[in-house]
Amino acid sequence: MMSNQNLKKENPTKNFLPHLAALGIAFATGNCWAIAGCTNVSNASPAPAAATTIVVASNFYGPAQDLVSSFLATLLPTTKTIRVCHDSTATIYGEITGTPAYPYTLFLAANATTPTSLQGTSYVQSGATAFRYAYGIPVLYTNSDITGLTKDDLIEDGISSLDSTATADGYADYVRVNESNVDSLGIGNVPGAPYGVAARTILTAMKQWLASPYGSGTAPTNGGTGGACTSGDLCMYNNIDYTLQAIENGDVTAGFVSWGQVCAENSNWYVTFSDYPLDQKGILLNVDGNPATTSAAEQLAADLKTYMNLGSAGWNTWLNNRCYGSI
Repeated sequence: MMSNQNLKKENPTKNFLPHLAALGIAFATGNCWAIAGCTNVSNASPAPAAATTIVVASNFYGPAQDLVSSFLATLLPTTKTIRVCHDSTATIYGEITGTPAYPYTLFLAANATTPTSLQGTSYVQSGATAFRYAYGIPVLYTNSDITGLTKDDLIEDGISSLDSTATADGYADYVRVNESNVDSLGIGNVPGAPYGVAARTILTAMKQWLASPYGSGTAPTNGGTGGACTSGDLCMYNNIDYTLQAIENGDVTAGFVSWGQVCAENSNWYVTFSDYPLDQKGILLNVDGNPATTSAAEQLAADLKTYMNLGSAGWNTWLNNRCYGSI
């Protein structure tokens, strides 16, 4: 288990982008919470065709693009493009194991169980095992520009243990979502999105899972890929990028997403729940039809994993700068 002392939020390292641009690195622009899809990241312009395609859980989409950009900078003057895709962990699993399988060479999930379940199958490179790359932290987040609410408006503190056993960073006692201020909540798909599962765990501890005003024992409203949530309701979106989009658009008052997704936002807009970390693991995948051989695309993914230098002080600093817990 990670230590809470590793969760100090440092300034997001977006200042590396001008340096990468000077090196000729191309990277995705716009909001890192863009809905499910793919982005080509290259160290050349015009960019060559993608040499490999990796896929990550939606919470890690922005950090993954940062990671690939800095990795490609080390390959110059060799020019490469890596395609970075994202969606919910369950959707990605279906793509990897479907027919035909998507040509992903590296999978970074939002949980530990999904990559681990692929070990020993033909879907992974020979001998590949699941590896921990981050601890994810759930947050309850609101777009304060729309709602006018701040973190202390989202949470009720000092709750009796009869009413809640949930804890949140910065609050000494048990907490609950403030029902007076938060009339609609967004979460990721349960069970497909691990951050949605984490939200269910937290809301259950708060005695607010499918309990009035966030439902009456029935399933959450299906928010799908977006749209307004009925006042006093709980909406479940296909993944946490869609959940974040709903919060940013004001379709819900607040919602549970990943700290990594809102790392650059005002810290007064969200509450972190570091006592509910997500053990995020990845695994190298086979795309050449023969797990015993290593294609150029697979080798590039393996080199990217090596570059991460998992467990090192440098990697942990990189994680902390992007609001993930050290491993």
